[in-house]
Amino acid sequence: YLYALGPHHPLLSMHLVSFADLYMETKLFAHAKVMLMLAQTASKKSLGTDHILNTLYDYKLAMIHMAEGFYNASSALLSSALLVLDAAKKSPSSGITDVDV
Repeated sequence: YLYALGPHHPLLSMHLVSFADLYMETKLFAHAKVMLMLAQTASKKSLGTDHILNTLYDYKLAMIHMAEGFYNASSALLSSALLVLDAAKKSPSSGITDVDV
């Protein structure tokens, strides 16, 4: 993938998140956190910081922080994710409605 698509392609992010999900299922939170942070970096570089896909990564990172007992870090991630979702909900081109969120 890296050779054909480049290091910041959204497809790479999706694969990294899949690995993170597997790590989270087995409670290997440190490994999951690394995968999510790599996915988030690649996604933000290719899609921009306010893309709705990044809210998924923020949410998953927040869940890991909660499992580890870092509630302040979790709260900050969830707050930023909600801001992006609210902005997307207000944009008619996003296709997001109150029912979706």
